[in-house]
Amino acid sequence: MESMVPEGLNKQPVDVIASRIAALGFNCVRLTWATFMFTNSTYGQRTVTDSFLGLGLNKTLVEIAAHNPSLLSLTVLDAQKAVVDALGKAGVMVVLDNHVSLPQWCCAENDGNGFFGDIYFDPKVWKRGLRIVAGRYRGNPAVVGVGLRNELRGPHQSQPVWYQNVKRGVRAIHKANPDVLAMVSGMSYGTDLSFLLQKPLHPDNSTSLEKKIVYEAHWYSFTNGKHNDWSNFSPTWVCADLTATFEKMIGAPVAAMNAPLFIGEFGIDFRALNRGDLRFLPCFNKLAAERDLDWAIWALQATYYRRNDIVDMEETFGVLDQTWYQTKDLNFMTKYRLLQDTLQVVVPSTGTTTNNAASQYYIIYHPWTGLCLQASKDQSTVQLSDCKDRSRWSYESEGTPIKLVGTNLCLRSSGGGGGGGGNTPPATLSSNCTDLPSKWSQVPSGFKVQIATTDEAGALQCLDYYANSTNSSSPTPTSASVFTRQCVCLEGKLCYDSNPQSQWFLLISSNIA
Repeated sequence: MESMVPEGLNKQPVDVIASRIAALGFNCVRLTWATFMFTNSTYGQRTVTDSFLGLGLNKTLVEIAAHNPSLLSLTVLDAQKAVVDALGKAGVMVVLDNHVSLPQWCCAENDGNGFFGDIYFDPKVWKRGLRIVAGRYRGNPAVVGVGLRNELRGPHQSQPVWYQNVKRGVRAIHKANPDVLAMVSGMSYGTDLSFLLQKPLHPDNSTSLEKKIVYEAHWYSFTNGKHNDWSNFSPTWVCADLTATFEKMIGAPVAAMNAPLFIGEFGIDFRALNRGDLRFLPCFNKLAAERDLDWAIWALQATYYRRNDIVDMEETFGVLDQTWYQTKDLNFMTKYRLLQDTLQVVVPSTGTTTNNAASQYYIIYHPWTGLCLQASKDQSTVQLSDCKDRSRWSYESEGTPIKLVGTNLCLRSSGGGGGGGGNTPPATLSSNCTDLPSKWSQVPSGFKVQIATTDEAGALQCLDYYANSTNSSSPTPTSASVFTRQCVCLEGKLCYDSNPQSQWFLLISSNIA
């Protein structure tokens, strides 16, 4: 943020980055900006060249000249517009997120950028910045939203002050540009909107502006200091606990406002060194798929021009590697395919039909790998594969068959039992849908993440994938057979010897034709 120039322009041409974003399946970028860029000419009138020379980043400037020479003489404001225009040309929408006031790395508790009234966060200057940015991009079809402020936080947080300034911010954006949405986040780093249940947000005396508000939330493995829980306790228990907290603090308040919800940030360290992150991600995937959420991942960038005084510092949470073209995770698109798809369309209550809608069906989703259950070509067995090839399933209630839509076939337990192994027979598809191996329930009862049958001895056998799941921290998402094995970690907070997430299979409702 120090340079006030979007990252990566020293690595690839801006058009290449924009096209790559679209090719990775993304349709929107949350592009950050600092208030002082637009309210203080000392910042905003700097050219790209002046900005980097002023930071002593001469080598970086040479690299930008090699990849994006046309940007060098532009002001930092016009360079931002060039990036926005490139994204729009690639078919990518833009949400302009007011990240900080003073151009710097975010977000320390006491960095002066955290809450209204902090040293760098004058509400009047902030509102003027929103008005300038919204007006500057009026008529630009690529810009669909303006974020009021990233991760409000710190010791000065106050609900009355939040209401007062958020109302003013929404009105300022709408007056300057009635075509864009206003992205509103709560307090405590974008994790708390619970106060809306007691006092709904009404930006003006009508309801018209309320329809322009999208509420934003952030969620990481470390949110609310819970990072160690993922390593110390059963991930099923932790996910249930934190999902309940999310619904209390975010989901229920936004639903009460009858407004859309946008997960403006989530992410993991792509080095896969952290068990907490690896266990958190399937939990997030579950929530995102079940609620068909819109989301933005932190972050795209592989590197920073300079961060913490380190030139070309790596962003370990970045999707791209240091080429700014290839993904760190070579299976990224496969893992995130389902979450990028629209899973539900609204069917008009008048009974009219839409070409995008079908009768409700289920997708069986494996959030640990990001894969979906698919019938084999001969419809004899099932496997996990890329969700672009997902099968459609029907399921009526607990203890009933899971049927392949359009056939008389149902999912049938392999009867593997025990802990499984390389010779465990795969689950099959069968026309025999009346006996125990063909009757399925979702378990545990309070947080349904495993799909199980009951064997002849009365033991629960769960769908599973990955032969040695108890010793694996991260699966490789490739096409793989699905088995039934003894269910693990169905009860309690402690589950030291097994990770049940290989057994997480979710019935995700969809009506997309």
